[in-house]
Amino acid sequence: MNLRTALSTLAVATVIASPALADMKIVQVTTIKNPAQEQMLKRLSPEQRAEAAKHGMGAPIHSVTYVSGPHTRVDTTGMTTLSDTSTKTIYMLNNQTHQYSKTNLNTAAAGAGSVNAKVQKTTKTKMILGHLATLYHLNMAAGQAGTMAADVWAAGDIPQPPAPPIGGPAAAVAAAMRKINGMPLLVVMHAQSPYGEFTITSSVKSISNGAIPASTFKIPASFKPAPAGAGVGGGMFSGH
Repeated sequence: MNLRTALSTLAVATVIASPALADMKIVQVTTIKNPAQEQMLKRLSPEQRAEAAKHGMGAPIHSVTYVSGPHTRVDTTGMTTLSDTSTKTIYMLNNQTHQYSKTNLNTAAAGAGSVNAKVQKTTKTKMILGHLATLYHLNMAAGQAGTMAADVWAAGDIPQPPAPPIGGPAAAVAAAMRKINGMPLLVVMHAQSPYGEFTITSSVKSISNGAIPASTFKIPASFKPAPAGAGVGGGMFSGH
């Protein structure tokens, strides 16, 4: 599993485990650090580093999540993810090429695979964005794929929505997150993988409520389906 696939898995699992069913907007920042990646970036030209930053390499990933009932939208640099638990579908939109791909969550639900996850609640608490957050320890092992340990600070007064039936490692992450009471506001994850050690920090910067237009969760008319097998990735890191 390469960096793009790993980030996609993490993104899907985070969407599933995050905001409540009421209309909500969440602004979030995620940083990813990996020594091997940092050395590689040093060898790139400024233009190549700028392209890499669009794919979460060497620069913070800023995301905005919108939630209304079964609908979720996540906007990151150049990409939009639309999910609908009522129809069990996820759409990945490339905002540069105006192409999109569709995943049916029924066909994707092939189980969590050989992934073991444990969640431990602690007695530590702190205030984050005006909410009392409790610290949870999350540990996962995925055989040859590596291990992961995370400190999750979750606000118990912001409930998690039900998770759609996805498969693979994301299903295991989502199942573990459902054992946590409330919405994660700060996650610091340390992952050991064949590509070295990754430290991923995801922090919610703001949460706001208010009616979200239904059009927010629709695919714009200017977008077309991506060719079969092509996906919606772009640029120098659009590999499988």
